[in-house]
Amino acid sequence: MKHILLALPVMLASAPLMAQTPTPAQRPAPAAITIAPASPAMMQQTGMFLKETARAAAQKAMNPAIRAFAMAEVAEQDSVSDAMAKAGHTASVEMTPMQTQMLQSLQAESGVAFDTMFLQSQMMGHAEALRGFMAMQQTSSTPADQVLAILGAGHVREHLAVLQNMMRPNP
Repeated sequence: MKHILLALPVMLASAPLMAQTPTPAQRPAPAAITIAPASPAMMQQTGMFLKETARAAAQKAMNPAIRAFAMAEVAEQDSVSDAMAKAGHTASVEMTPMQTQMLQSLQAESGVAFDTMFLQSQMMGHAEALRGFMAMQQTSSTPADQVLAILGAGHVREHLAVLQNMMRPNP
């Protein structure tokens, strides 16, 4: 009993800190990747990141809605890649080291933590894609790039809304 009373002030002093420790679902999304948004090659990197994280979620996600979104995202990124190639952007790109690290971290997760991290990575990637498409709209000199940017930005906005809904806790 004496040890408990001696430890009580320490426990009370640290209680606010323990109460503030976020759960995996409360952790903030990873920081956005900073890229030159008007560069088609950088847009392709972002698309590759979105596709590879979605490919992982199509296999590992626990939530059926997340799995369905992931499968649709893989197909959409294939279409975007085809459209970029038809617009003359055929450079072979690889993900940035940060994107690769984030993908590896995601692949190491499982269960609810995986689903949460996937949604966060998709929010981050889609926000980056939106910035890139908006910059392409303002800076592109070719009609093909203008069309890609306009259509891409619209789809990305829709995906961000869907992702935000999936991140809300179920009542």
